[in-house]
Amino acid sequence: MVDAKPSDFVMFETGPFKEPDLISYLALVTSAIGEEAKTYGPVFTVRFIKNTSQYLTEKFGVDVPEDIKTIEQLGQYIVSIHEKHKEAYKAFMYAHFKTENEFLGQTGAGARVGAIGFYKDKDKKSIEERNVDIDALLTSYRQTMIALKVSTLDLGYKKNGDGSVNVLWPNCYFSDICRYTLEKGLLRRPDGRLQCTHSVAMIQFFKLTTGYEWDYTILEYNKPHCIVKAYMI
Repeated sequence: MVDAKPSDFVMFETGPFKEPDLISYLALVTSAIGEEAKTYGPVFTVRFIKNTSQYLTEKFGVDVPEDIKTIEQLGQYIVSIHEKHKEAYKAFMYAHFKTENEFLGQTGAGARVGAIGFYKDKDKKSIEERNVDIDALLTSYRQTMIALKVSTLDLGYKKNGDGSVNVLWPNCYFSDICRYTLEKGLLRRPDGRLQCTHSVAMIQFFKLTTGYEWDYTILEYNKPHCIVKAYMI
């Protein structure tokens, strides 16, 4: 249960995108997969390409060229079919979760590896003493996602008074692929909590910006909005 309705949230001005900019989104995912491949080796890329290709074939009936060997080439292929298959880019999200599960048997492991080096040593102060400006933090996050051209159309937040914040996504462009990924058993974290692509990115941004560790828990999922609680640990 959530102690706030969507109408209780402070809403940012509606953004310019209903969907992410294709080139910007693919570039960000390509970079993230490249970092994970440094940890797990070239086979991670091979598996990711295979899982992406299988999803594209299953969902859109396309025959992905067998000579694709890099994430960049895969991205170029998705761009080439974008006019006919507008949602083909979502294959990257599905394949990312599936590949992580294949490697470590638990969703989110790669996200934790990807966090290495993104934040300073954890401060020993209590959460109350850290004095993080939540309003400024969320504003900076929103502005950054818009600048990167991967923001959702709308975003809201509600401060909880204990250093945590509830974040509202009223109309996430990943909602359909999230449902599909959950149905496939690929959207659970090791402790059973749901995973969220936007929340992972937000938490990493919070870590980088504040220097503190953060985590998140999904409070409401696909109602059709999602509400996530982000908090320092």
